[in-house]
Amino acid sequence: MLYLTWFQYDGNVRYGDCALRFGSEGMPRITSYQAILPILNGTCITFRGPSWWLADGIQVRSLSEDDARFVLEEAPRGFEHQVEAGQKVLVVTDLAKGPYDRVGEELERDVSNRAICAQATLNMLAEASPIVMPYCVVISEAYIRRVRDIHELEVWGDTTVLRRQPYRIGQDITVAEVKFLFEMAMSALKQRPELGVTLKRFCSALIKSNPSDKIIDLTIALESLVPIDSEIRFRFSFYLSLLAETGNEERKSAFEDLRILYDARSQIVHGGADQGKAISKVLKKWTRLIKFAKKCIVYRLHFEGQMPGVQWQNHLQDLAYGETPLL
Repeated sequence: MLYLTWFQYDGNVRYGDCALRFGSEGMPRITSYQAILPILNGTCITFRGPSWWLADGIQVRSLSEDDARFVLEEAPRGFEHQVEAGQKVLVVTDLAKGPYDRVGEELERDVSNRAICAQATLNMLAEASPIVMPYCVVISEAYIRRVRDIHELEVWGDTTVLRRQPYRIGQDITVAEVKFLFEMAMSALKQRPELGVTLKRFCSALIKSNPSDKIIDLTIALESLVPIDSEIRFRFSFYLSLLAETGNEERKSAFEDLRILYDARSQIVHGGADQGKAISKVLKKWTRLIKFAKKCIVYRLHFEGQMPGVQWQNHLQDLAYGETPLL
């Protein structure tokens, strides 16, 4: 569950990051907001101890009884019985400072960005089933806590089945690695909002159960990394193989596997007669393709922070011509 806390700048007196209002007793009152995003997985195993930090100001802990009441009472239809006190939550207190009195699209976008970056980060580092965050409850608090808004986020698949799937972070993953990847994703998404499509489609490819849907979404996620308008089938496999592997032989093998993925996607979308066979080929390579996807996406996120001012397309071309090494 992802908690996001900030202060609203709609008071009569402004001081620092807080909006101060005066109540009936003449004392200043601070209006704050919390957005609680439940993690759907019934079991969520990360690191030892009662809590740990995903990033500066973002703590992982259990959902309290008081907060569980708000989450359950305002849950969208179908989620009423899928969250309970004691489940793991992310408590975020480092939201960007800004005028959050405009609660609406701006707030929903901010919450959605943090949710998809947290979800993508944890799924990149997952050992077991993917993690799922289905909705957000925005709570306002001055003297009284109340629900201000509800935002339903994208959920891909049967929530009852997803609820039973445990999330487990990779055995050798460290807290520092999680923090680094999350902050890198947030920074890249801020600079390139279109990367939200990449992260969402990667997560949906992991979460969906229908093989055709999984293949289409993984292909879309990877296609979004390759700025091409011609010779798509070749360039898709070629550019991504450069990011996925380092040695020539390994890249040739990656190229062939990525071409199998793209061809299966084409068979599915265009209703090809051999799509069953094409899907079967991809599923045999699925674990390997997911590994490639993780490498390519992480490289793209890393690029934004390491090479400011350099066009991504130019970088890919330089890699292809051997004029620059991988980062």
